[in-house]
Amino acid sequence: MFPEGTGNLGGPPLYLLETWNAGNCCGYAEQNNIDDVQFVRDMVAALAGEWNVDLDHVYATGHSNGGMMSYRLGMEAPDLVTAIAPNAGSIGVSGLPATPVPLMVMHGKLDTNVPYRGGVGSGISGTDFESQRASVRPFLIANGATDMILAENRGQAQRYESVGTGGTGAPIHYWWLKDGGHSWPGVGSAGMPNEPTNFDIDANAEIWAFFAQF
Repeated sequence: MFPEGTGNLGGPPLYLLETWNAGNCCGYAEQNNIDDVQFVRDMVAALAGEWNVDLDHVYATGHSNGGMMSYRLGMEAPDLVTAIAPNAGSIGVSGLPATPVPLMVMHGKLDTNVPYRGGVGSGISGTDFESQRASVRPFLIANGATDMILAENRGQAQRYESVGTGGTGAPIHYWWLKDGGHSWPGVGSAGMPNEPTNFDIDANAEIWAFFAQF
């Protein structure tokens, strides 16, 4: 499913974007406190009422604000989502997931819209984003991780894996893309103007390979 976020064509420029309320970002959805976690719950329930949906295998992924919403679902709806895979996003809510959630993250070191180290990005939202370290930390705690170690080098892409999550069955994989910006890895037309793309990994393939384990 590719659901659309909420916007308002009659509002200020930021409202023209269809966004999710990921907690601290962005646009109409965030500023009007749209309950997008409940929306996703209702959407999944509606689909399950019409189709043969395996509710034990519901996954969330997304780019930028969609990645932020994926983080929020992992934090606030771990009973709903089986695993999450944010790309070019950051966490926008506080606390810890009530239960462990498998997590795979992809983020470019050169991302100026959602900076790797956190802070206000180059986009029009003016959001002060959490760093990648802070974004992953709640899941490290909830999933029982004791460390993250380098597991794979693939060109300019480095994959880190959690240590100590075997007991929870909820690993964490983190792709650090040294030449990547605010873009979808492996897809040249994705992302924002002047934001570079990493081609050493195919985000679509990596996400499914991760999700398929759970």
